[in-house]
Amino acid sequence: MGTITYDVNIRDSRNTIIAALLDNSIVEYKVGLSDVRVLQSAFIGLAKLLEEHASYTGILVIDDARISKTRLFEEWKSWSKLFQPSILSRIRMVVFLHGSIIQKNGGFSSDETEALYTIQNQLWKKSKNNKRKRSDSLIEIFRVLLVHWFRGSGPLQITQISQQTGFSFPTVAGALEKLESHLKRNSDRSVELITFPRVYWFKLTAAMDDVRVPQGYWARNPRSINDLIDRINENADRDIAFGGIIGASNYFPGIDLVGIHRIDLCVHNWSLSKIDKFTRKLDPGLKKVESGELPQVVLHNLSRPESFFTRSNNIPTADEVECLLDLYEARMESQADELLEHFIGRIGK
Repeated sequence: MGTITYDVNIRDSRNTIIAALLDNSIVEYKVGLSDVRVLQSAFIGLAKLLEEHASYTGILVIDDARISKTRLFEEWKSWSKLFQPSILSRIRMVVFLHGSIIQKNGGFSSDETEALYTIQNQLWKKSKNNKRKRSDSLIEIFRVLLVHWFRGSGPLQITQISQQTGFSFPTVAGALEKLESHLKRNSDRSVELITFPRVYWFKLTAAMDDVRVPQGYWARNPRSINDLIDRINENADRDIAFGGIIGASNYFPGIDLVGIHRIDLCVHNWSLSKIDKFTRKLDPGLKKVESGELPQVVLHNLSRPESFFTRSNNIPTADEVECLLDLYEARMESQADELLEHFIGRIGK
């Protein structure tokens, strides 16, 4: 694998900073594309760089685009006809979906392909962290407050909330101001929820796909659910826990659940490669789901500093909020509502 450097300043007429440099290949990275115009602009920008740097090749990395694979290929063909031969021979495009390459245009060696997986993983994590910093910090802070409220943990200092969420003291203080009507502030400057903020709960459930970024897997001939559960328990460490139906039944044995049609797992600060390695070990037949496929195993990656995992019936269990969100995500709304009312009803008992 070649030498990789990130955030490289390319000496050109615009003093451009590129996402990564792989030996003599300029790597531009676009994640979550939904507008073809942005893709077209990326093609033009990369071509201009190659015009000024005749010794370089260019690789456009498209990650988790909301543009179809067919449309991406059509755009590649259209722009290929417009490039001069001196540019066309040095420009390539690779498309990732959920950490796997689903399309390559242009010639790639096996070493370059291996390096691109490393680059994608690094840049995806960076974009996710940046997105989290830009996202509604109030929702993330609310999630942590809600876990403590469900558990009856008592008041928290702002510094504790900051440490557990990963947000700065001023950011936490600002979020608490918005939640003021649902909070109790104590003389030692600690705070705690005293009522359930349903408006913010609805905001969280509406934004959960963007907040949680689920990774779904399925197999044509899957292992049985019980076999998968046993294998997970055998290989479980403190960074993985059951959510969804299994987690919900641990918190509320009386919940109205019929069978287990999928396994929800919560992992704490795992890389995409670690997630893929774990699923392959769990069942070599598991593949990442594509559009229209129902997942049999779903992993959610927590990026905050504190996981709040527990053990119930000797089974590692994700926090109450994660289990609720898993049920909503699985379209088990009535069971999720039942579990939510169970958590709210036990407050103060």
